[in-house]
Amino acid sequence: MSWQPTDDIDGEIRRWMKAKGWEVNCPPEYDRETYAWRHKVPGRPSHTLRISQKVLEDYPPFAVLEHLDRLNVATAIRARPYARYVMLQNGSRVTLEEAVAG
Repeated sequence: MSWQPTDDIDGEIRRWMKAKGWEVNCPPEYDRETYAWRHKVPGRPSHTLRISQKVLEDYPPFAVLEHLDRLNVATAIRARPYARYVMLQNGSRVTLEEAVAG
């Protein structure tokens, strides 16, 4: 892994996921400028939170958490756990989009 978020961001994201019932239990992933935290349960879909490096670099931890809540990211992941949602920065806006796998 070539890039990592700060320990502050990583810790806040892990606490946010644990509060949603998804304690991070897999090594973090970094792919195509996107960082992912995953809660894996054998035989069930993984709950994975993906956030672009740009968002993680440009916003302090409290603002990242505010965007997660404002965009209803937990609800989206619960509704479609196999979807590849990514929180991205588009211009001056932070959005949640579904990424194409591969």
